[in-house]
Amino acid sequence: MKPATYKLINTLAKKISAKTYLEIGIRSGETFFNVDLPHKTAVDPKFLFKVEDHHDPRSFFFPDTSDTFFSNFPELQKNEFYKTTETNFTFDIIYIDGLHTFKQSYRDFLHSIPYSHDKTIWIFDDTIPWDPFSAHPNQNISLKYRALFNVTGHPWHGDVYKTIFAIHELHLNFSYATHIDYGNQQTIVWKTKKDAIRREYGQQKFIKKMTVFDLYENISALNPMPVKKIFPIIGKRIDDDLFSYIDLKNVIGTLSLIPEKNLILDTLLKKEDLDIVSSKIKNIDNELETIRNTFSERKDEISEIERNIAISNKFFDTNNEKIDNLLELITLVQFENNRSFLRLRLTLYIFIMIFVILWFFK
Repeated sequence: MKPATYKLINTLAKKISAKTYLEIGIRSGETFFNVDLPHKTAVDPKFLFKVEDHHDPRSFFFPDTSDTFFSNFPELQKNEFYKTTETNFTFDIIYIDGLHTFKQSYRDFLHSIPYSHDKTIWIFDDTIPWDPFSAHPNQNISLKYRALFNVTGHPWHGDVYKTIFAIHELHLNFSYATHIDYGNQQTIVWKTKKDAIRREYGQQKFIKKMTVFDLYENISALNPMPVKKIFPIIGKRIDDDLFSYIDLKNVIGTLSLIPEKNLILDTLLKKEDLDIVSSKIKNIDNELETIRNTFSERKDEISEIERNIAISNKFFDTNNEKIDNLLELITLVQFENNRSFLRLRLTLYIFIMIFVILWFFK
């Protein structure tokens, strides 16, 4: 039983005011029956309980594979249980805990996207295998060689971790973080408005050939951290290298508490590796400080330019006013000159007329 999983889901549900819930792979239903949401869907090809004993108008049980569920879901939406005022029924929280293989978990993720919305949260179970045996995608082979090498316990996580790397490589509009607080590590995934900035691992080629040791070497790509640190960042874009490698101590520490033997070595986090990472972090801090100083200098320069522009505008406004006054004066002078010229012409005309009259009567 995973007592903390349903508590995690209920906490996430409160955070996003969730109402609809989909769980793929519920087995005995320990998590499903304790999730406190008004609209729940359970998908499993073989329920380990009698469905009729759990009749609940708030729950819908689909006794088949997730592939069959999603292929039939357009038709299922005609069911009264899924009727909605929206064009398409969507789930608020989707918990993927079915067949623990990359192919199936990634397919479940892709199939569920059309039935999600901007605030939908996905939870992937078993994303950090406890040892190389538990990481094999075939459970029978995993248990066979665990027994052959006399390794105690029988955990099986499969290669679900590859799905997180597929999201990392191919779905930049999704961000995620992996909690390391208890039991099976789980990765929480959400949508973001902007694409995340991530380093590339080679996309499909890397993922196809990826082994659990590649995961251990690049475990920081899963953004491992305590669950309490995940809640505040849900909905935000998470870029690579945002979190310190020091979180790997917590990952290894958590795994070391598991009573069953595991083969994750403490050398995964060597001192020299930490020194290199610390040096890189200091370099980044120095670069950020340089950028801040440069920005501050540029800001001062911009302020000075703005002040000069303001003075220039005031100067031009004053000169424009003087020019307007000068133009008015010129216009007035021209008008007065025109009046004087007319008076002169009139006087001359009168003088000529008087001269003519006097000459005529002489």
